[in-house]
Amino acid sequence: MIGQSTDCGHAAFDAGVCWNDAIGLGIVIARLLCSALVLLLAGMVGCEDPNASSRAEVEPTDEAARLPNVVIVLVDTLRADHTSLEGYARDTTPGLRSIAAEGLTFRQHFVNAPWTKSSVASILTGLLPPAHGSQWGDVFSEEASVDLLPDVFDTLPELLRDGGYATHAYVTNPTVSPDLGYDQGFDRFEMLPGTLDDDRRVAELTKRALDSSVRPAFVWCHLMAPHNYNVPPEAEIFPHSWKTPIREEERAGDVIIRRYGMRSREQAIAIYDSTIVYADEIVADLVDHIRREHPNTLVVITSDHGEEFGEHGGYLHARTLYNEVLRVPLVLWGPEIPRGQSVDSMTSSIDLLPTILAYVGLPVPDGPGGSLLGPPAETEAPVYAERRNGFTASRAWITRDGKLIETKPPIDRNIKPPMEGEGTFEFFEDPLGAEQDDSIGAVSEERFDRALSRMEEVWSKASEFHAVRTKGVSLRGRLTDEERAQLQALGYGD
Repeated sequence: MIGQSTDCGHAAFDAGVCWNDAIGLGIVIARLLCSALVLLLAGMVGCEDPNASSRAEVEPTDEAARLPNVVIVLVDTLRADHTSLEGYARDTTPGLRSIAAEGLTFRQHFVNAPWTKSSVASILTGLLPPAHGSQWGDVFSEEASVDLLPDVFDTLPELLRDGGYATHAYVTNPTVSPDLGYDQGFDRFEMLPGTLDDDRRVAELTKRALDSSVRPAFVWCHLMAPHNYNVPPEAEIFPHSWKTPIREEERAGDVIIRRYGMRSREQAIAIYDSTIVYADEIVADLVDHIRREHPNTLVVITSDHGEEFGEHGGYLHARTLYNEVLRVPLVLWGPEIPRGQSVDSMTSSIDLLPTILAYVGLPVPDGPGGSLLGPPAETEAPVYAERRNGFTASRAWITRDGKLIETKPPIDRNIKPPMEGEGTFEFFEDPLGAEQDDSIGAVSEERFDRALSRMEEVWSKASEFHAVRTKGVSLRGRLTDEERAQLQALGYGD
């Protein structure tokens, strides 16, 4: 499997979690029996146009109807340590905390890329960024070229649709639009502008999709408030001081001042935290509806990346691979999911596809991730993350033995930055900490070489996989003027 060696399997649960291996196996066996019937139904609709905006529903058998719905609630730009799950000083996510009390929380969950376009591609394909290749978006040059999500990869909605699911996406971020290939496998894909009303609209559309579907439904529900620092004035509930001015010379400092009119770090954090409260209310209301009307539903609540607040000299996201950007929440809720338990093993976005498919009993394709609901393995899989969306390229390798970050020297920002070539390194002894003390000078040569060798191996295998699978396939598109303006409005063109 790409990026996973035989000595680095997945440890979905550590010894501190009360978990009966038979539960995970029982979920899979039960779902497989039902899925066999659903696959027969899928053949009845398999000849329909996969790009149609809507499809005729096929009445399922009683057995197929018992398969669970699947809802991914993705709260854009939600860093883990600003939620109530992490003991944050502000109670920003009481709703999520209540849902977690009925579900399973993964406390060391990482994304595989620090911005939406690449991170969501990893969620949908179960592949690492160098394998799916959807990373670059050039809003600077006249060509305005952009990486597409190639249609040669099987996406989660495609696999679920082939298994008999009705598939819906309600999305508020233009970096994952149909024009860029992100509608693959969806019966219905609706883009919304990303206002506060649109976040509520996305949740209502999710409810409607579940209420009206006669087949098991998969819904991707994408909320945007934290990304846009967008919250009603009356909902700015957290007071703040002005101790730390945001300076234009800081990384993205000029962007956050100009775009959002925020002048201090404390103000930015207070507004950001208020947006989390707003999004949390939407999530809680949606899950409450699912709990009442559709209890046979697996709900996955997570994010595509976090946000920086000056911890390493910058703001926003997409520019670094530090933990404030890579660590996000992950909560699973649904039938037969352990209640009120948590997992401390390191997991990442590429684990979501195999987890969901295993849960519903559909075949899981080979890939670098593993199901988080299977029996424990002896070791946990390392996490690989990559950034190639600006005029520098960087990658990270995260294990219990430490975190290595390599950054390539900057080049012309009109050119997709290469990962090859000499880089500069940072190493952090605590892979889960705040990464304030770079220990590159103290780490042993053996330890450093081991981390670098494994990171290079994973990157090479994933890149080779991409090259083979996409040979002869169009990989680059061109942004429209509207898409270019939307990317700039989101901060990706500064």
